[in-house]
Amino acid sequence: MPAPSRTVSRSHLRDFFSTKDGGGLADEIARSYFSPNTLPEPTRVSADTRPKLRRPQPALPARLNLMAANRDEGTTLRNAAGVCLARYRVERDQLTFAIDDDCALEQLAVILPEVSAYEAGMLDFLLRGELTLSVADKLTVSGAGLGAGKIDVLVEDDRACGPRSAASIPQALRRASRRRWAASRRRRPACGWSRCTAAPTRRARRSSRSARCR
Repeated sequence: MPAPSRTVSRSHLRDFFSTKDGGGLADEIARSYFSPNTLPEPTRVSADTRPKLRRPQPALPARLNLMAANRDEGTTLRNAAGVCLARYRVERDQLTFAIDDDCALEQLAVILPEVSAYEAGMLDFLLRGELTLSVADKLTVSGAGLGAGKIDVLVEDDRACGPRSAASIPQALRRASRRRWAASRRRRPACGWSRCTAAPTRRARRSSRSARCR
């Protein structure tokens, strides 16, 4: 895969593939190139030969080179940039279109850099969230670009015993800026982490009970 020459940015994941205004990668490829299922239909040659298109784009030129198409090897349909779109030939007064390997390779040389550009932008979009943990007197968790949800933070003291505390990601982080919240570190008796129970429930905290080590 070639390295991207640019990065395509979109506001929603689906927009990298398809948008109402045709700005997605699938939209761009569909209107720029034929596929085996969207090639112009076979057409009987006449004074006004106009093959029927399955889709409006890519469009055919106003006049096809039917003289060249009568050769054994046929001729090539190219876009404005000179990239092969299809081969076409006339045999027994029937005009047909096809995409051979060499034609497909020409298209790939143009398509793959565009795929890389969309891929780079989509990875940036998917990995746009940031989570930072700072440890001092208390554990501070900060985030940016994260959606609403819940994060579990596991904390141990120097005796390898600690609680499991949960910090909720504020809804405001979905829209902008940064928020900070802290999960206090707690001391536990000297015992292995595997012997510590989970963090106390809300009911347990109200009754002044705490997580115990067996």
